[in-house]
Amino acid sequence: MVGLTLWWHPSGQGVLPHCPEREHRLRVNDCAALGGLLCDLLTGARWRWLVRALDARPYCSAHHALTGDGAVDAALSAVLNRAWRGDDGGAPLVANDGRGDQDVYDDPRELLADAAAALGIPLTPEAADGAGAGTPKS
Repeated sequence: MVGLTLWWHPSGQGVLPHCPEREHRLRVNDCAALGGLLCDLLTGARWRWLVRALDARPYCSAHHALTGDGAVDAALSAVLNRAWRGDDGGAPLVANDGRGDQDVYDDPRELLADAAAALGIPLTPEAADGAGAGTPKS
């Protein structure tokens, strides 16, 4: 659904047809936002790390010292860079013009699983597939 406005006031709504390309761009953009949230939870400074990722050439290939542990930081850097290459529907990926890694996340569960693996946090099968979310453990 799309909301239409006229002079900043709602004036109508419409429905756009399903477009797989648009849906993919939105999914990779959502994963980029999730990567930023992960960075914010770990360090409280997501924008500083995003600027470093965009200063690196090719874009989103920087090493981020997020935890102080070299191996963990290398694994988390790979996760964040892969997520952030999908920012704005994949703009950094397009700007790289084929240089560097070309992979982006389009599944938030895969991003979560990779981040948990990088941090050494085991995920239960229920957490990995979203089943049982919000149910207390007995």
